[in-house]
Amino acid sequence: MATVISLNWLWRDMPKASDISDRSGLYAADGNRLKPWGRSYAQWAEQLQATPPCRANARRVVDLAIYCGKQQFRVTGFTACGAPKYDLTRPTTMPIAGMGSADGRFVFSQGDYGANNAKEYCI
Repeated sequence: MATVISLNWLWRDMPKASDISDRSGLYAADGNRLKPWGRSYAQWAEQLQATPPCRANARRVVDLAIYCGKQQFRVTGFTACGAPKYDLTRPTTMPIAGMGSADGRFVFSQGDYGANNAKEYCI
């Protein structure tokens, strides 16, 4: 069985964008000049191809929680075929609306979508 690893990022800057994609590409806006993190991604990809990461039991490393505003619904078990089960009558209320970390120690809340200089929070 082959292991497929995918590194995803914008391939070039999008100067007319009103969010992080205006300067976050791997290449400059013209698509010709590789930027420093583009070189870093290329090196990382070579390392991953040379030494692929170990396969892990997804039930231990993937956070399957559902988030809705300040409510978090964690997996309560799995069906016989491996599908996650949730108790939607017993949410955990988080301090702010957002997404929790897999270990339950942090909550990340995005700023206003498309707003310039929006604040993002991680508590």
